[in-house]
Amino acid sequence: MNSKSICRLLALLTAALAACSEPSEVYYTTRYEVTAIEAAVSVTEETPTEPTDPENPGTELGDGSDGEGTGGSGSGGSDGSEGSAGTGGGSGSDGSDGSEGSEGGEGSEGGEGTEGGEGTEGGEGSATPLADAIRAAVLASAPVQVGGSYTLDYVEYNGGRLTVRPTADGEALSGAFVKLPGSTDITLYYGGDQERRCTLSYYTDAEGQRLARFGEDLTEQFRALYPDADIQSVVRYEQTSHIYY
Repeated sequence: MNSKSICRLLALLTAALAACSEPSEVYYTTRYEVTAIEAAVSVTEETPTEPTDPENPGTELGDGSDGEGTGGSGSGGSDGSEGSAGTGGGSGSDGSDGSEGSEGGEGSEGGEGTEGGEGTEGGEGSATPLADAIRAAVLASAPVQVGGSYTLDYVEYNGGRLTVRPTADGEALSGAFVKLPGSTDITLYYGGDQERRCTLSYYTDAEGQRLARFGEDLTEQFRALYPDADIQSVVRYEQTSHIYY
């Protein structure tokens, strides 16, 4: 019997205890109130974020969006007449019969670029559209929102009864949990068919306190939703107000 089957069996036994008419003795209770939800998404964007010059693949088109004009060069007239003005401060070339071509004109400033051009250049200032979409989905689908909570009543050394409130005023859902002593892994069973495997870790708040958080790896779930995307990892973190020991 593998470890997952053992955990499920323990959870079923614990749930059976919780359903007994005579309540089992609770020797330890801990409550985790969710104060914030975050998503860590790592995706490789394969599609270029800027249009490229079809005649020179890999070269971004100069549209002045980075605030710098593209310097052109003035060319001398073929019969010694003045060459046409360059765009962007390029230097004039000599005429073909030895007469001097005109210097390149000052040209435009490249439109001075658009405000916020710095944010889109190189993907800075915003994640890729796919990463943004995944992050929004992870946050929106969190089973317990800010203000919700998990209450764990230990009736056995490795688990017990679980009460989940999806929101601060939401209806309580009953279930069971399994957590082996000394392990950071915890499995939650509730709401009929909900089975969530989480990892307990900590974050540091503004006051320097180490507080507990639940981490849930959703990588495989989102790889199935986006089979053509190169998704490295997707993890949802639920920060709580509970002191991490």
